Amino acid sequence: LAFMVNFLTSGLPDSTVGGELTIVLQALPKAYTRDMVEDMLVNNGFLGHFNFLYLPCDFVTGSSFGYAFVNMVTAQKATECFLRFNGFNSWVVHSDRVCEVVLATTQGVCENIERYRNSPVMHHHVPESLKPVILNDNGLHLVFPPPTKKVKAPKKLYKQPVGNAEYELKVLTTTPSVGHPGLVTKQVFRF
Repeated sequence: LAFMVNFLTSGLPDSTVGGELTIVLQALPKAYTRDMVEDMLVNNGFLGHFNFLYLPCDFVTGSSFGYAFVNMVTAQKATECFLRFNGFNSWVVHSDRVCEVVLATTQGVCENIERYRNSPVMHHHVPESLKPVILNDNGLHLVFPPPTKKVKAPKKLYKQPVGNAEYELKVLTTTPSVGHPGLVTKQVFRF
């Protein structure tokens, strides 16, 4: 495992070595959702060992682009994740894809939060399931920090047809409350 830690951390700043590492799980099935990636990580023993997850998706179709950013809390766990998922192909959906694990360009949970907090993916009309998520040590989803500037809406949003002429946009919102990191509520807009 020491070899894998050295391999994974080569070229990174010294402050990152031994600390958290952000990896990219590539060649995921396009039918995978953020929840499916999260379940895959948890079911393979990584509950509490990752604190950020983002599966970029097409806002029009809702399909993933086939890769996910995962911030592992230690280099050791990043190495274990590499060993477990590099070459992985035991998907819960039919797919011939074979997972590859590489280091992300953006490293660390704070850096990933800053990267996305003002991004169109965080716009209030984007469904919660398409947004990045922050997790605590128990795997509970935490409230994403608010944007520091006005977030532009994505150019196109996924709309589910309802009947012949109506469309339905489902929006999940998270509202923090005392003693609870966030309460998820569903809003449905028809137009």
